[in-house]
Amino acid sequence: WLTAVGADRPYATDADATPPGAAERLRSWYFGRLADRAAIDRAVGAAFRDVIYLAAGPSRLLSPGVALRTVLLPRARGLTDPPMRVEG
Repeated sequence: WLTAVGADRPYATDADATPPGAAERLRSWYFGRLADRAAIDRAVGAAFRDVIYLAAGPSRLLSPGVALRTVLLPRARGLTDPPMRVEG
């Protein structure tokens, strides 16, 4: 549940909301990197899709292979121009 609603946290406007703690900031940082990495990395992308499609549990996103690729490899770079061909 925290993973599902965590992306909405930065947009909360409740004045009484408590500021995010260290665990929430770490989770937000990790899932931001995970989403960026999933866009360009087949292994991370497959794990991300499996979890989104409910074919695997959320722990798959924290497996060593996915976590290491998410944390250690560079973030996705944005496209400067539209792609010239469909990859796949």
